[in-house]
Amino acid sequence: MKDSIYTAITFAPVQGFIEKSRKLRDLYGSSFILSYLSSAVCEAAEKESYKVISPAIINVVQGTPNQIIILGDFDRKQASATFNYAWKMLTRTCQQWIVDQIKQEYQWRQEWELWTNHAWEFFWQQGNSIGDVRRKLNNIKRSRDWIGINWQGESSTLSGADAITWFGMGRDRIGLRILFNGGNWMEWVCPWWFLEDVLENYGDRNHGKNWTHIYNDVAVLKSRHAFGGNQSEVALAMFEVYFGKDNRATLEKYLWDCDGKTGILGNRLEDCKDKHQSLNEWIINLAKVGFHLMSGTTESNRDLTPNPFPTFA
Repeated sequence: MKDSIYTAITFAPVQGFIEKSRKLRDLYGSSFILSYLSSAVCEAAEKESYKVISPAIINVVQGTPNQIIILGDFDRKQASATFNYAWKMLTRTCQQWIVDQIKQEYQWRQEWELWTNHAWEFFWQQGNSIGDVRRKLNNIKRSRDWIGINWQGESSTLSGADAITWFGMGRDRIGLRILFNGGNWMEWVCPWWFLEDVLENYGDRNHGKNWTHIYNDVAVLKSRHAFGGNQSEVALAMFEVYFGKDNRATLEKYLWDCDGKTGILGNRLEDCKDKHQSLNEWIINLAKVGFHLMSGTTESNRDLTPNPFPTFA
């Protein structure tokens, strides 16, 4: 009876994890990490004498798919613990390498722990056949709506939106992330001091709070390639329409660290490869994230003040 049970396991985000790669070596590294995590679960199942049906070959270097099918009743807690331990060991190893190789005084304990403990969603399901268990696994993944997570960390277009290591100052930013069904995600990063001014002062063309207006404008302007070229005037003009002249002036003044305030795009202009493109992306991502966060809310129940680590599900 035990052998008639199939266990299916997967995790997310996968596509969103890989698509942040900027160079070929980044792509190889992200793919290697995903294969390593999958292999850890497969090897743990085999040690318990369960047969791994898929993937047929477990090889970290060549690549191991992230959907795993096991013949037998492989315990959910054991599978999850194995996966989490593999990820934890990887993050600990990377953290130690940074400490050993780059001598600085780091401020990262809380943020690194959050990254270690909350980077992945783990899915487990059982069925009476391979087709049955795959169908059930896909159903529980699709049953998610979307999840928004925020955390503090060093985040800029140069260092990467997921950077959680910094030395010295320049850490006063919040990241709002929307995670979708297939593992895709979007993120908007803003200094804490500017967050309330931006969100509270949004106004649509009808003097309301409907974020669909700016979301649709972004879609139309992108289709017309209005954000291309060596300019950000179109994005800034749109920002002024929805957030006001004062906020536009503030945005343009504090793109980088200035007057004791954390820069909106980053710490220094010298660290940014393309100022106009970075500013365009910041405004576009604001419109997209704001639309998804505010969809379905009403004037009476909207609260724009974020919790320390809210989850929207």
